[in-house]
Amino acid sequence: MARVVAVLRQVLATIPGAPLVLAALVTALVLPTTPPGVVAAVVAIVGLAVAAGRAWRGLLGPAEAAPPWPGWAAGVVAYAVVGLVAWHVFADTLDTRLVWNQGDWSPQAVAVQLTARALEDGRLPTWTHTLSTGDSPLETYPALTYLLAGALTATLDAGDRVLNVLLGLGIAAHLAVAWGLMRLARRFVSWPLVTLVGVLAVVETGSTASGGSNGILAWGLLHNAVGQALFVAALVAVVDAVRRPRLSTSVTIWCTTALACAAHPSMLIGTAGLIVALLVTAALADDVPARRPLLAALHLGLGLALAAAVWMPLGQRLLLYGQHFGTPPDPAGDWLGKLLREPVPRSAFEAAMYLGYAGLLLALWSRKATAVMVALAGGLFVTGLADGWYSTLGLGPSLEVARLGAQRVEALAKPMVYVGFALALGHGVAVARERWPATHRPVVRAALVSVLVLAGVRAGGAWYHELRLKAQAYARAEIADADGFRQLVAWARDRRGEQRPDAFARILVDGPHHGVHLAHAAGLPSVHLTALPDVLLRERIEDGSAASLHRFGVRWAVKQGGPPAHGNPAREQAFGSWFVREVDGWDGQFARIERGAGTVTVTRLDEERIELRLDPAPGAADPHAPALVALGMGYYPRWRARDGAGRSLPLYALPSTEHSVLHVPALWMRPGTVVLTADAALPSDDDGRWLTRVAALLAAAIVVVWSVGPWRRRLLRGAARWRARLRARRLPVRSALVWAAAALVPAAALWSWAGPARALRLGVGLRGAAEVRYRVGAGRWRPCSYHATLGHYRCDDHAIVFDSMAAVLNDAASSWPYVTPALWLRNTTAGEVELELELEAHLAGSYQGGTSGGAATLEVDGEAAVTLRGPGRPLEYDDHGRRRVVVRAFASDPALKIAVVATSTLAPPRPHLRPPPAVAPANLP
Repeated sequence: MARVVAVLRQVLATIPGAPLVLAALVTALVLPTTPPGVVAAVVAIVGLAVAAGRAWRGLLGPAEAAPPWPGWAAGVVAYAVVGLVAWHVFADTLDTRLVWNQGDWSPQAVAVQLTARALEDGRLPTWTHTLSTGDSPLETYPALTYLLAGALTATLDAGDRVLNVLLGLGIAAHLAVAWGLMRLARRFVSWPLVTLVGVLAVVETGSTASGGSNGILAWGLLHNAVGQALFVAALVAVVDAVRRPRLSTSVTIWCTTALACAAHPSMLIGTAGLIVALLVTAALADDVPARRPLLAALHLGLGLALAAAVWMPLGQRLLLYGQHFGTPPDPAGDWLGKLLREPVPRSAFEAAMYLGYAGLLLALWSRKATAVMVALAGGLFVTGLADGWYSTLGLGPSLEVARLGAQRVEALAKPMVYVGFALALGHGVAVARERWPATHRPVVRAALVSVLVLAGVRAGGAWYHELRLKAQAYARAEIADADGFRQLVAWARDRRGEQRPDAFARILVDGPHHGVHLAHAAGLPSVHLTALPDVLLRERIEDGSAASLHRFGVRWAVKQGGPPAHGNPAREQAFGSWFVREVDGWDGQFARIERGAGTVTVTRLDEERIELRLDPAPGAADPHAPALVALGMGYYPRWRARDGAGRSLPLYALPSTEHSVLHVPALWMRPGTVVLTADAALPSDDDGRWLTRVAALLAAAIVVVWSVGPWRRRLLRGAARWRARLRARRLPVRSALVWAAAALVPAAALWSWAGPARALRLGVGLRGAAEVRYRVGAGRWRPCSYHATLGHYRCDDHAIVFDSMAAVLNDAASSWPYVTPALWLRNTTAGEVELELELEAHLAGSYQGGTSGGAATLEVDGEAAVTLRGPGRPLEYDDHGRRRVVVRAFASDPALKIAVVATSTLAPPRPHLRPPPAVAPANLP
């Protein structure tokens, strides 16, 4: 009893105002629903927190003493806390059997099933008839994530749970990004703030472009998430290399950069942005030698080169055979307005993102190399959504910018802005500690902190619960009317069982592309008329005309929420809210004779092998007469044909219908058998291999030399001698560089001015190079003034005219428009405003001209005037040097966009699209 009394006395002595705290605690427990009981609970918690703080300081000992636990323990606890939060958020979704999610999961599930089966056979897949009108998903989209998911599916024997495998991989990538952000933040702030960063990253919902549970789990942007996780790992290694170079850190940079660039093309932009940031950091930072950021940039370049054998062939295949899914950057004013309304990256924690901007400014001001690098990279990626870089530097038009997905930089900006947020909080904590030392009124400080923590837990707990439910809803986001779709899948499986090589059928999904789950769940070949994410083969079905549906063997059309636009209403079935109609004219023929006579039969139709038999027409005068046979799938030059004797037959590209710009494969063949296989060589197959080999040899040499002491010392001595020589010649070198730049800048400007224009532009320089006039109604023409500070022409308060980027021109309905420079004519009043733009331009060669938001008239001296309307029309101009060009149009709101762009900057030559000759070649076997 005496001991208990002694303990109570010690506790009462530890807690300030102990009687009050004890009385409050009893009151809060006995009368919790009364207002005094709530106040008493707060008082009790504050008192206990103060006592805990004192006990904690006693446990730690003096401030200069080391904590009584290993240094790695705090990190383990932080990562474990974030991992447990992730488990709490997503564990229930992993126990759910997923069937038909929204987003891009459906085509990815088909690709993973295809990959898993191929890996079990010890090969890589090249083609599938199940997606669209045929596609090569591992050759026209990054293959790394498909290979990883396919290997997991095959290993786990989870062919019927592919969506669960994909979702698990998505959650793992989401958690890997969060842990990567923690590792990055730890380079700048303490573990408590690192833990906060990790928790926010896990429960972050984000958006389609910025990642988070919305982009990764609801919309299935899995490849980008895997690439982002690897990119953050590379960024952490770069920070470490700038602070203290090590061989292991260099190897980490090489490997993670190479894997990130192989995982998704947007990481090429990220790597390039980091290299630029490091080069500028070398000039700005004060705390490390300039050579460290420069060497880190070289390491990133080496990692980029190591993956060249992956991303260079992929890039070439996308240019030649792929669709374009570009999204343009915004005009600077529009970008700033959006940025003030919602941050970049878009986030559930908008205040944190804006605070992150302040942290990045602090980092830039610090002149510390790693902080400056992060700040510069963050600023580069955040402003990458504006048109300034592209217009000012003349990056477009080009084949690459025409396919630019500018929104992808949101995910690249995310690590930098999160670090900025941590830096801003860390700076605030440091200022608070400096202004209020631990020895100054510790009881008052502990009380205030505990009250703030209590309020934060109460409010944050409810918010966390809301975000948790939202993240789970994203992970479980099923397509509409799952019960009806389940019935539809059962019907589709029966139809799939009826498929034969001579009775091939596809189903057209009318509406969102989620319905392509029929391809995954039932194996029924599914077609979607408009752009289909992750299925990027350019040559495919172009429209829903009867001729097009007949060409590609479309037998049914399906739509959710109402009858589809195609098909016979008299042959309609309903499965819940899903409606199916049968298309008239289906004959089951995968191959058809276009010219000549006879009967063609498909005797085998596998994913990567097709066998045809041509029989001559009964009573034919020449039983060996050839016929032109076309196949009902998109053209892809990976396919090759051989006759029964193994002799090669040329494959041609035939327009799928009379008016189509997209193609199907066709061949001239004589009666007998022909075998087509998807194993031909492509010109891009060897692209980048030499660069990867050189990079691998260089990386191996670095590892060997740096691992052998005498060689390393000899290398460092040689580098020191060269450095001394360069220092002795620094002034001449700098002077030479300045004079070289002074000569190159005007020379480049003159070259650009004298050559044929790649696009019609007004210019954004110090003075206006065009004359712009406007009139309201039938009034007189008035001049518009050029504002050099804003880079646009202002027509009083009626309109503004400026250069920017836009998605106007297109070559096929299956793709999104190209991203190109365009003239923006924006109406800023309620009335009708007509504009006339007069300028000089050197137009020579082939161009594409089009508009969005209205029509425009284009007049070029010596040429007939043309009207531009819609996604593009061809324009041809002889080379007569610089000529007067006049554009007339009515401004619109938000803007009339006019693009006139050189055709060579939109699409490369496609020599593989050889049309079939009118008659069979004389040397046909």
